[in-house]
Amino acid sequence: MFDFTSLSGIFTNISGLMYHVALIALIALIDFVTITRARFVKYNRRVHAQKKQQIDVSTAQDYSILIPIFGNLKYLKNVNFLAPYGDRVILCTTTKETGKFNNEIEAISKKHGFRIYRSEVKLASASHKPNPWKLFNQTLVPNVKKCSDAIEKSMNQEILRDEIMRDSFIVVKSKYCIFLDGDTVSERSLDCLMQTFINRDLDISSVRVLASKTDTLIEKLQAIEYELAMDVREIYPWLTSGACMIAKTEVIQDIMSSHSLFFQGGDIEIGKLADMKGYHVGHIPNVLYTDVPETFKAWFRQRVAWAGGGFRHAVINFHVHSWRYPMFFFYMTILVYMMTPLRWYEFITHPIILLFVVCLYWLLIFIFQWKTFKPFFFLFPFYALLQVMVIIPLGIAKYFFMAYSARNAGMIKNKFDVIKLQPVYEKYSI
Repeated sequence: MFDFTSLSGIFTNISGLMYHVALIALIALIDFVTITRARFVKYNRRVHAQKKQQIDVSTAQDYSILIPIFGNLKYLKNVNFLAPYGDRVILCTTTKETGKFNNEIEAISKKHGFRIYRSEVKLASASHKPNPWKLFNQTLVPNVKKCSDAIEKSMNQEILRDEIMRDSFIVVKSKYCIFLDGDTVSERSLDCLMQTFINRDLDISSVRVLASKTDTLIEKLQAIEYELAMDVREIYPWLTSGACMIAKTEVIQDIMSSHSLFFQGGDIEIGKLADMKGYHVGHIPNVLYTDVPETFKAWFRQRVAWAGGGFRHAVINFHVHSWRYPMFFFYMTILVYMMTPLRWYEFITHPIILLFVVCLYWLLIFIFQWKTFKPFFFLFPFYALLQVMVIIPLGIAKYFFMAYSARNAGMIKNKFDVIKLQPVYEKYSI
């Protein structure tokens, strides 16, 4: 006699498996649509590129380059690249550095004409440890008790960051500024980059940041990741990178006055605040190169911290900004972070899905990278799986550790005066 119970169980298992496959296909479809839209926007910009406007050279050079550097001068790797810009370079450091560090930074500054700004950072607890956003904040919008010079070689008085009054003393006098990491260099002159920024009448802009080296396997995989991530900036230009961003000084001063100063994800917070305040946020596809971790251990440690910053944006601050972009919100907040337990359940109960995921993403990688496809590209789906299955859960735990250590939950302010009612690039926002 035929066992209908067994048949029913088979159909139940098949239907359950199909549901899981459909969910994976949906995630892949979102990736496909996002990258396709980004490539279309990039192509459309090239086809319809406007003729370059003539700009006063003095105006295009009216900018400061802010470099965060503290702890060890070995992290300042782009000195030769910065040398031609002389006193436009401001090395943002602290008053708590060692004598050796101070001697070295003084020597470099004297040789190339760089300026130094030393922020008073209390190091009594983890909550007062320096990070780039604290240094930029105090450089751009400091409140100083007594100060006789905008940029000083040494500072003996305490810099106080008042949460309300931000309009006293302004260190950066230039009309524009560029945030640049100590290991980042530009393919083109920064003058040309700034000229493009002015041509497009932007208030703040992200740029295309790629991996500077592809020697080790982990560097090669990061290079693919950076390429895809930078394409996404074509439709989400507010995903600003700490490696480099460009802004009008008055705009970034306003933004930093609202910044949470939370380290991880602090770069994207700048872009989000600019978007929320209604500034003209854009993306300049000029290529800059930055160092990426050379070893798996260094990469893993960095990505866990990044995942913690991502959790802060996607979940802790889900109500602040991301919901304005439904597809981005659904992907990052719902699929990547909130469905983390479900992903593990899926792979434990239906491990065959892993094969489907890998094959599907092999196809996507080939579609988007077919011109430069190399054998190691076959490892990229496993690289991505490691992040969503292992690094994301660890990143969630890391966020709570960072928030407790810094006594700062990284909550993004969402109540302030809006400058403009609509972002200029809203036609790309979904």
